[in-house]
Amino acid sequence: MKYLGMVVSGLLFLGAVLRIGYAQENPPVISWQAQLKDAKNDDQVFHALEILKDSCVKEHRYSEFIEILREEEKKNKVVSQFIPYYTALSRYLQLKYLEEKQSWDEYFAKGNDYREEIMVGAEKTAQVFPAKTAVSLYARLLLWQFHRDQQDAFHEEALDALLQNIQEYIKNSDDPQPLKDIADAFLAYGEKAKANDVYKLYVDKFIAKGGTEKEIRAIADGFYKEGNIDLSQILYDVYAERVIKNAGGNKEQAVEEITGIARLFFCKNDCLPFTEKLFDRVEKEYGKDSLQEQIVYERAFNLCRSRDFLKAKDMYLDLLKRFPETTHADEANFKLGMIYTYVLRDAKTGKFFFENQVKKDRAAFEQPVQDPAGVQRISPMTIASLYQLGLLSQWEEKNEKAKEYYAKLVTAAGLNFQDRVALTKERLNEIEGNKPLEYNLKTFMDLSLKEEDQSFDMSKADLRSSPCRSMKDKETSVSAVSVVPQSGCMQVEVQYLWSGNLGSAQPASETANFSTVYSQPGTTEINVVVVSSSGFIDRSFDLIDVE
Repeated sequence: MKYLGMVVSGLLFLGAVLRIGYAQENPPVISWQAQLKDAKNDDQVFHALEILKDSCVKEHRYSEFIEILREEEKKNKVVSQFIPYYTALSRYLQLKYLEEKQSWDEYFAKGNDYREEIMVGAEKTAQVFPAKTAVSLYARLLLWQFHRDQQDAFHEEALDALLQNIQEYIKNSDDPQPLKDIADAFLAYGEKAKANDVYKLYVDKFIAKGGTEKEIRAIADGFYKEGNIDLSQILYDVYAERVIKNAGGNKEQAVEEITGIARLFFCKNDCLPFTEKLFDRVEKEYGKDSLQEQIVYERAFNLCRSRDFLKAKDMYLDLLKRFPETTHADEANFKLGMIYTYVLRDAKTGKFFFENQVKKDRAAFEQPVQDPAGVQRISPMTIASLYQLGLLSQWEEKNEKAKEYYAKLVTAAGLNFQDRVALTKERLNEIEGNKPLEYNLKTFMDLSLKEEDQSFDMSKADLRSSPCRSMKDKETSVSAVSVVPQSGCMQVEVQYLWSGNLGSAQPASETANFSTVYSQPGTTEINVVVVSSSGFIDRSFDLIDVE
């Protein structure tokens, strides 16, 4: 039936109108009659009538609400101009309620009359009240929702009128709440782009109004919980500014507040720049030493995920220097080794950090121990570091040294880390068979480490994985993107030379995106070289953290 399935949108609208921009924190309980008696303007009359409406709607007394207003009109003529709007709203909600309860006798007997009252009442209200008033705005919203529900030819016209009313409203009114209610309604109807536009108007109006720190934080938290991340970030940013401005000598509390907000967005791929913005603000305001161990780690992790490798390097170095006993030392050593080797092309320093990790875990790999449950006590970062040390030695054609590292890895791994053991055995077979490194892998290492190939600096190829932290035995998505040189009207075909620890996947060279699964926790690497018919375009790598 045409109107079935619209109940949810009606209830969402009800939720909005019950919150019309007059809600206060712990408001005093005052009767609608008292507020109406003391009202000095249309907005205050509207506020008083909202109290009555809320009470009646809550108990589904829609027709009774209209009758009460008509009785009140006899004593207070100012009420008369609001009756068309509340009649329209009551009939709209009444139809929704009848749909929900499947009360089809009344629905079909009186439905057309109710719809006529909705259109006439809402249109009359929008014409009578200036666009700067909340009631006019809500009348326009009601008209749009009604026509949208009907799926008739008038909903676009109603939408245009509503958007024009919004522009007039923001020029002449200080109350931002109706804007949020309209944005909520847009979102409920799947109009995400329009919802975000109006949400931004709401945020601008709210901030311009001079909201308190507490209010800004509360609304930011609300947006965050609703999943409206972009708007929550705008308000959190303003809140952080206010916190710093008003902190005085209470530096610790300010640092805790701002880093606490940043941590809300930790390891969310789309939020990494905002997180770093907050961390950077704290560092500039209060110094690097104000960031404690876990914050320094999370900052380094986020920077690495956002591929700001140079800044991530500095953070990991700071973590190891300031907190030498950190529980994140293994990860820091391995990632520093990878960044120095494959970003900075400094294999010597890269080896230092790989060796540092191996030395740190020396007892474990020299005397590997497994408990009865099969839990390996050696760090996965030690296994990964031994592989990189062997790989670098093999690439440098120091095969005996490479074999030593690979042998240590196989012994230390025991029954675990079979993905890395399998790669190691491939490398050992190459050495024992007097064969070169596998082509894709060798090409990646050549472009990463040969002095004559410094132009391949990862600026024309990018590699991304998701989720931010992968889960053992769960899918990880990998995507390569490259800047392809122009070739007139011809589409340039490219190939992707994949290498590294690809997990369960074996992507073809034509594949830019694939999914894989890792069976072991730790940080691992995926490499790619992008090639066109005219030669190499660039190379890239990604560090994937598996839990």
